[in-house]
Amino acid sequence: MQSHFFGGALLTVLEAAYLFCYPTLPLGLVALYLLHRGREADHYWSVVTVAAYACYGVLPFFQTRPPRSIEKPGGVTRPPPAVRRFNVWVLRRASIHANTFPSAHVAASTACGLVLLPVAPAVAAVFLALACCVASGAVLGRYHYLADVILGALVGSAAFLIERCL
Repeated sequence: MQSHFFGGALLTVLEAAYLFCYPTLPLGLVALYLLHRGREADHYWSVVTVAAYACYGVLPFFQTRPPRSIEKPGGVTRPPPAVRRFNVWVLRRASIHANTFPSAHVAASTACGLVLLPVAPAVAAVFLALACCVASGAVLGRYHYLADVILGALVGSAAFLIERCL
């Protein structure tokens, strides 16, 4: 019973983290301004949007259905119903209704944390931990496949590295 409780709590946190990807991106910008580094806002958005758009750009060529839409009921342990229902409700109303390969959520979250790394390593660590939670929530919540998430992290990292080299 105890392991089920902690497993359920972990799934709840990861499910919420996946949803929290949306406010994470503007919060990264807010962090820059609070650190008196608002002059780097263009750099921030350049990296984050390149990471996200790279994922959306391949959507016409690599179309997949999310794992949650093709598996049989009862096959995978789910997070508690209220958190799940809210997340699915948001996705039905505020998403593109397609599975991006690579994951744009993970790419943008990763890019956000990496852009903050040279500015404020401690703040970046929080954002990168959140990016890891977004990635874990994407897989465990069955929003993305593991390959989507791994490639999303690589795309976010590549956007950051390429922009740094320019």
